[in-house]
Amino acid sequence: MAHLLAQVRNSERPERDAIDDSNTYWFRRPPEEKATSRGPVVMQVAYPPPPEPPLPSTELRDLLDTTEYGNADGPPPQLTGPDQQSSATTPALSDSEQRAYEAWLTVWTKWAERERNMREERATYTHLERLRRQSQQRGDAEELVLGVGLLTSSNEGRWAIRRHLLIWNATIIEDPATDSLQVALSLDQRMKIEDQDFLTSHEGYRAKRFEAPWFDTEAQLHPFSPEVVRLLQLWRRRCWDQALLLGDDQWEPPLLDEADTTRLTLAPALFLRRRDRKGLERVYRTIADSLEGADAPTPSDWHNW
Repeated sequence: MAHLLAQVRNSERPERDAIDDSNTYWFRRPPEEKATSRGPVVMQVAYPPPPEPPLPSTELRDLLDTTEYGNADGPPPQLTGPDQQSSATTPALSDSEQRAYEAWLTVWTKWAERERNMREERATYTHLERLRRQSQQRGDAEELVLGVGLLTSSNEGRWAIRRHLLIWNATIIEDPATDSLQVALSLDQRMKIEDQDFLTSHEGYRAKRFEAPWFDTEAQLHPFSPEVVRLLQLWRRRCWDQALLLGDDQWEPPLLDEADTTRLTLAPALFLRRRDRKGLERVYRTIADSLEGADAPTPSDWHNW
């Protein structure tokens, strides 16, 4: 049994960079409060249809410099220039026309801002939908997880470490009633602290157990809760001997050219990663421990199991 356990441990090299950006959704900011208050759902995203742009009146339409009103990224439609308006055949704008334009422009500006926000929601929905399909198709080889506490460093322009310390198993659920996607935590599995899976003492890492009055290793912490931030702060004090920048309010992941110094940021992300063999290792370790007990069965007893 010890031989099998050693084979499983040595069959894989530690994954130092577990992030594939094409299969990763970076949260970048806290989800809406309604999705983070209680329960396993940490995020809910609907697919809002594009809103129709407000159309100017027929009279005002002839005074604008474009007939394209649906481009939320472009400059707002403008009145035609004063040289054109002051020509002999076209009188200058009246006060009522100017007021009509300003009123319509206010409505159009609000529409453009709303459309840009909705476009971001649609992009998020599309990204999560792709992750949902991939997690179903690749379930045997990959797993969907939510990570918080990204430890990063680089070497010669490449990531040396880019991996989250805290991991939750997650799933993406489609809700046909609301036409939305929900990112939910697995109820049957608790948060995992994975520092020992990829760090060594050569980097200044010290393996320490987490024992504090406020931290219960059996508790299912919410990934966006203040307790998680406090846990990362505790980890830096207890488990790292060298200088470590801690961005405990930074949701954006560091860029590669910012990674010359080892740093720890929140940088929560939902991503697919290759399944490891920790589960198999735990099974073999449990069997090995059971065989070492004083009342462990002898080989002659095994045929009675």
